[in-house]
Amino acid sequence: MEARAHRCAGSCLKGEFDGVGGNVDPINDRVFGVLFVLKAIADRIGITKALGNDRTGKLALFLILVRIANQGSRLSAVRWAREHCVGELLGLRDFNENDLYKAMDRLSERQERIEKTLYREYVNKKGSPNILAPV
Repeated sequence: MEARAHRCAGSCLKGEFDGVGGNVDPINDRVFGVLFVLKAIADRIGITKALGNDRTGKLALFLILVRIANQGSRLSAVRWAREHCVGELLGLRDFNENDLYKAMDRLSERQERIEKTLYREYVNKKGSPNILAPV
């Protein structure tokens, strides 16, 4: 399975999308590949679902993905978004660094629920982890 994911990511980065992007046109004036691959990984491991499809969930997902890709400030994340297909891939348009800070606040309020959702998703796919309790 890892080899298939590796080939898929490589193909996506080369622009060979094979229709996996849905209705997204991969040819425009903004960068597509890096966010496309990161979102596909987030979808596959359940992060997208755990965060939710509302604006806060989408902003939180963006914060996670941009942290992997860019590792800058919230302001630099907003600038990064202008150069990448954030609207097309995440359904986010017109946001600023204050929106990102508000999303972080709301995310912290939902942290326990998100963690439980991710854990349940993991258990459903892989089974219960073998965790050794302290003696």
